[in-house]
Formats: sequence, structure tokens, C-alpha cells
Amino acid sequence: MKKWIKIALFLLIVVLLVIGAVRLVKKRKAQEAATPIAKEYAVLVHTFQPKREKLTLTSDYIALVENEANTKIASKYPGRVLQLAKVGSKVKKGDIVVRLDDTPLRSKLSNLRYQKEATLQAIASTKVVLHNLEKIHARTKKLMDVKGASVEQYEKEQNQISSTKAKLASLRAQLASLKTNIEEIQNELTYTTLRSNVDGVVAKRFANEGDVVMPGKPLLAINTDKESYLLIRVPKETKIYGIVYKGKTYPVTPLQSTFNSLAEYRANVENDSLVAGQRVETSVILYQGDAELLPQDAILNRDGKSYVLVVQGDGAIAKEVHIVASANEGVVVKESLTGQKIVVAKPDILLKLLSGIKLKEIKG
Repeated sequence: MKKWIKIALFLLIVVLLVIGAVRLVKKRKAQEAATPIAKEYAVLVHTFQPKREKLTLTSDYIALVENEANTKIASKYPGRVLQLAKVGSKVKKGDIVVRLDDTPLRSKLSNLRYQKEATLQAIASTKVVLHNLEKIHARTKKLMDVKGASVEQYEKEQNQISSTKAKLASLRAQLASLKTNIEEIQNELTYTTLRSNVDGVVAKRFANEGDVVMPGKPLLAINTDKESYLLIRVPKETKIYGIVYKGKTYPVTPLQSTFNSLAEYRANVENDSLVAGQRVETSVILYQGDAELLPQDAILNRDGKSYVLVVQGDGAIAKEVHIVASANEGVVVKESLTGQKIVVAKPDILLKLLSGIKLKEIKG
């Protein structure tokens, strides 16, 4: 009897739970049915209709100032520095900026000149001796023809003449060598006085008075404000058509060289205040020609591809485009979009429209 009572109680509890669950589900459904459906609001966006026009597109860049007229004064002669222009001093082309001790050279030059004079005198006296020997020899020949002189005497005089001629030739060769040595010393003397080859300012000293310097060692750096130019480095795949500097457009020359895999271009600009090593703001011209200019916010980049959203009714559809140039002013694409309304918005808005949300154009 007790067993049947337990079973009955268990069944009663199950029935009550089922009835409660059914009532709860019905109540929830009633609440959901009474809840108003959320309204779907259209996204407010600006639109843009591209038109073909003549364009010049630029991108901001930092250019490096270079100067091919800046020079370094180097020693060509080993010697002690007697005089060196001071840093900051202004110099003109031809001004003496370095003096080296030329005492050893002048001493050597004096000795060579003394040897030259002695050799000239020796040549003169040898010529006199040769002339006298030739006169005596001619007289001996006449005497020998009438048996008045011996053959031995005649041959002895011939040997003396040959010896004297050889001595004269040696003296002349010695004189030529001395002249060459003197010219070399005089040339070396020009290296002891170094002059500026530009108008400019002494920018740096690499030695001091009293230092002993060797050939090839730079002594001074002289900078000038003439012949400065801008060096522009851009990725090799980027083609540029010129630069804009201080509101003026300048052509560029490719230097057919690279720096850290960046292609180098040169632009000659009109600005005497530029200093070598200075970095200046400029803009490189990335595109010139007739095209349709799109705002940067008209482009949606997704999965490595570029799209624009074209308005269709109260929605928008994506159209793939291929970017030709992207610059400060906007973007140029390969495809023609003339006459079509293009959505201009931030990427998150473009993605919402891509999901099917309706749009509403903002007028004005």
C-alpha cells in the first residue's frame, strides 16, 4: 500500500512540473509578442560623383640637402702644419687656408741649384777642353801626313777626345736630371701652400698647428652655399615626376643608384640658405595626367583588394577597383567611375553598408 502511495506522489509532482513549464513558456511568448519590433535605421552617408580632370598628386617626403661644391683640403706633402684657417672663418676662392713647413724642400732646392751651377760650369770648361783637343788633333793629323807626328800620338789624342765627349755627355745628362729634380721640388713647394677652391666657410678642422701630416690626410672642410641640391630617396617601385618645394615645382633626375634599397633622385632647387646635411620637408609628385580623383575614404581595403561602394537605390554594392596612385589629394583608380555615386565614409560604415544596411544620403 505504501509503495502505491509513493508512486502516486511522484506522478503528481511530475504532472505539476509539466503544467508549470507549459504556463511559463506561454507567458514568455506572450511577453515577446507584446514587445515592439526594433526599427532598422538607415546609415547617413556622404556621396561623391567622380569627374575626369587634370590632376597632380603629391605625397609628403623628407629630402636631404647635398652639396657637390663642398670640399675637403688635403695635404699632398708630408710636413708640419704652420698655419691653418680657423673654423667659422669665411674664405674666398684662392685664399691661402693652410701653410706647411717647407724648410726641408727649400734646403734641398738650394742644394740642387748649387749643383746645377757647378754642372753648368763643368760643362763649359769641358767644352773648352774638347775644343782645344780637337784643334790639337787636327794639327797632329797634318803633321802625321808629312811624317811629323807618330800614329801613337794621333791615337792617344783620339782617345782623349772620346773620353772628353763621354764626360760632356755625362755632365749634360746630370744637368737634365738636376733640372728635373728642381722642377719636382718646385712642384712640391706648391703643395705646402694650400688654397681654397671655393667661396665658403671653414666648417671643420682635422688637424692643428704643429701637427705632422701625411699625404692624403684631410686638413680642412670648406662648405659653400652654392650648388646645393635635394636628394630624394623613394621605394624603387615608386615612380616620381618631380617635387614641390616652397610652393615651386622642380624636375628630378634619377641618379641610377640606391641607398638601403631606396632609389635616389636629385632635384636642383633655388635656395642659397640650404646647408649640406639638412633635412627639409618637400612633396614628391606621384601622378600627373587626366583622371578621376576619389577621396581616401571612398576606398575600402579588404582581403588584399580595394573596393568602392556604388549607391543603388537605398543601398550600396561593392565594386572592385585597382589603385594607380594614392597621395595627399586622394586616390586614382584604373576603372572609370564617372556618373556613379560613390559612398564616402569610414571603413566601419562601409562594412555596415556591405552587410546590407540601408543608406541615406546627406545632402550638401
